[in-house]
Amino acid sequence: MKKLIVISDTKAYINGEDKFLFTPVLREFESLLTVFDEIQWLTFLNDTDQNNFSKLNNEQIKVTTFNSIGGNTVIDKFIILINIPKLFFTILKLIKKSDYIHLRSPSVPSVLALLLVPLYPKKIFWYKYAGNWEGKASISYIGQRKILKLYALAFNNIRLTINGNWESHRHIFDFKNPCLTKFEIEKGNVIINKKLQTLSNDLKFCFVGSLTLNKGIFQLLEALSKYDFEKKIELNVVGSSKYFEELKLKYKDITGVTIKFHGYLSTDKVQKIYEISDFLFLPSESEGFPKVVSEAMNYGVIPVITDISCINQIIRDGLNGFLLDSNSISSIMLGFDRIQILTFKKRREIIIRNMCILKKFQYETYVNRIASDIYNI
Repeated sequence: MKKLIVISDTKAYINGEDKFLFTPVLREFESLLTVFDEIQWLTFLNDTDQNNFSKLNNEQIKVTTFNSIGGNTVIDKFIILINIPKLFFTILKLIKKSDYIHLRSPSVPSVLALLLVPLYPKKIFWYKYAGNWEGKASISYIGQRKILKLYALAFNNIRLTINGNWESHRHIFDFKNPCLTKFEIEKGNVIINKKLQTLSNDLKFCFVGSLTLNKGIFQLLEALSKYDFEKKIELNVVGSSKYFEELKLKYKDITGVTIKFHGYLSTDKVQKIYEISDFLFLPSESEGFPKVVSEAMNYGVIPVITDISCINQIIRDGLNGFLLDSNSISSIMLGFDRIQILTFKKRREIIIRNMCILKKFQYETYVNRIASDIYNI
């Protein structure tokens, strides 16, 4: 039996006997069940909003839970330290169960698992680094990037997948973040064909992500409040944080702009937002290649995103989206300038161009590469 062991700091939510897991990652692992008979997944318990989580209904996915650790205070750091031995032996116990190991980086569990790589030379350790591989990052993330690269060069049983074509090595691979099923691409084509016939002068923007400074929602909202639009604008904000109510109250009245704060939404409801949207704004400070960009493009939404990490390897400025020089308010407003003068013809050309690259983000493409390039199954 082919069993995949997954070590990650992905959050889990428990309600009675039911387990709920972060939907994008759960969908990714469910797609891997065409290759593996079973997935044993280490997750971290967390009290969180359930709306962006999905109930685990697949018996082929077994979940091992660990109490959540992390934070920025001295007490948080102390709790991490005293829990590391227990976490390490939990990881060791799981890794012994299979030759197929998958680790989600950057994270504390993935770093601990590095200690076991030399001890199990016959096991394949696949590290997926989800963050920005080049450029700005925290000291911790930069350190993990360097260590992972050194390990990939030094050990034959390491496979490292990253966002972007940054490295040339037989153990380091550029992998696109999967987020679309074949059915969703077909559904998207239908939506796009309708959208191409009904483009309007009124523009609908969307933002999908955490409401944090890093994601740029503060800058986006402030830019909207300062800009003088010639067209009617609507912004749908999907996501939440401790700033949700503060932002909702501060930006409830902007002349000529309607803003709707939705909080976290289920996958099908987010798709409904994409269906009615013209542009996705994601003025992040640091990213890998966010799944929401390809998800939005699948429904004819044109991305407007900061030029960071590998973004410009997929989004070509002016051809299939728009790149912002930074996530500053002034840069976002320059993005508004460019959008306002777009003709219907140009918008159609961008949308059609994006339809041609969506297969790169299909789960089937991803799974085939995992089987052939990573595990040689």
